[in-house]
Amino acid sequence: MPACRPLLIIAACAGALGFAPGVPAQDAAAPATAATAPTVAGEAVASAHPAPAAAAAGPLRPVEMCLDPGRIRRWTAVDARDLAVQTGDNYYHVTLGSDCDGLKDGGMLMFRPTPATQGRMCGDAGEMVVPDSGQLCRVSAVQPLDKDGYKALLKGG
Repeated sequence: MPACRPLLIIAACAGALGFAPGVPAQDAAAPATAATAPTVAGEAVASAHPAPAAAAAGPLRPVEMCLDPGRIRRWTAVDARDLAVQTGDNYYHVTLGSDCDGLKDGGMLMFRPTPATQGRMCGDAGEMVVPDSGQLCRVSAVQPLDKDGYKALLKGG
């Protein structure tokens, strides 16, 4: 049997180890403070933005390029699967794996990165966004945008 990295084994065997679907493995192993990032007040935008045809090929690297939840100045729900996020002069498109209840309500939103990415959201397996509804919404991609791309995403394009 080929050697496997422990992180891959945990991700591949989470269901077999008894972790509930939709709950990342680090929740059981890490203290709550390590798996919880700051919450940020947001605003909702009503728009019929379809999910992007092609998500990022893989998680962002280097980690310094990833979204830092502690620096979020604004997030906007474009639809039930897409968020436009601004952190200072950086802009991101966060795509969720499925519809997430409560995003259009605005309110608070918790960004939960994995411990492997130094508290940043890179689109790695196990990253979550949690709205006021309490639903665990799995992140499928995080893509950096330029300012024009961010504005186009806000307009639903």
